[in-house]
Amino acid sequence: MEILTWNIQAGRGVDNVNDIQRIASVIQGMGDPDVICLQEVACNFPVLDDGRGEDQVHSLSDLFPNHDAIYGAAIDCIDPNNNRVRFGNLLLSRLPVVQKSLHQLPRPVDPEHKNMPRQLTEVIVRDANSWIRIMTTHLEYHSVLQRQAQVHHIRGLLNEAHKRAKAPIKSDTGPYEVLKETEFSVLCGDFNFEPADPLYSTLAAADIEAEALFDAWCVVHGGIEHAATCGIFDKEQWPEGAHCRDYCFVSSDLVPRIKLLEVNSLTDASDHQPVRLVLR
Repeated sequence: MEILTWNIQAGRGVDNVNDIQRIASVIQGMGDPDVICLQEVACNFPVLDDGRGEDQVHSLSDLFPNHDAIYGAAIDCIDPNNNRVRFGNLLLSRLPVVQKSLHQLPRPVDPEHKNMPRQLTEVIVRDANSWIRIMTTHLEYHSVLQRQAQVHHIRGLLNEAHKRAKAPIKSDTGPYEVLKETEFSVLCGDFNFEPADPLYSTLAAADIEAEALFDAWCVVHGGIEHAATCGIFDKEQWPEGAHCRDYCFVSSDLVPRIKLLEVNSLTDASDHQPVRLVLR
């Protein structure tokens, strides 16, 4: 199974050109991903793509016709120009999607910092041997308060899901029928924290309620410093320079199945770099 995650900045490259076809070409040039997790995907949001208001979900679905599209809009509203705009996380899966859930993430009041709604898209897919939960998200950038709340919420979602997978639940027919659950989980996306940030440890560490998550980069590359996932080419948005804030975390049962974790450091089709995870 190949999983690719990438914050595509609504298709805007470092050249300030919005080009969804270019995004798709970069993805296709990295392999043949079964699941594609994209953050900052816009629909009818003219301010983000030089006034075009492209339906990027539709465009990407056309460019990957063998993948089903599951879109989680963190923002879905009418803008001041009376356009219905949407902005969020898109997951494209060639594998059968047996269950999906869209989660709005907490947004506690923080009057000191500008912020936006945030969201997590979750699916359970079936490969040849197992069921795997894949979650993709994009956490708050400016507000540490909100980012902290979002990290704790995601850990809670995973903890509940893993407990449901282990515990027998009374089932019935119709909406009371027990849905598919699994302890195999992948959590990927743009987390807006660096590896030295305490929130990195908060998300990954085991505690009394939750099992540990494992950073696939560390599993594959050991103590080697994380490859930069943003700030390589865009020095205007990222004056601090190249650094890492995009990750693939996996549950313990998937650690032995990690074959590859790589970052494409060559493309400037976005301000972030695509990250590719391969599981045996």
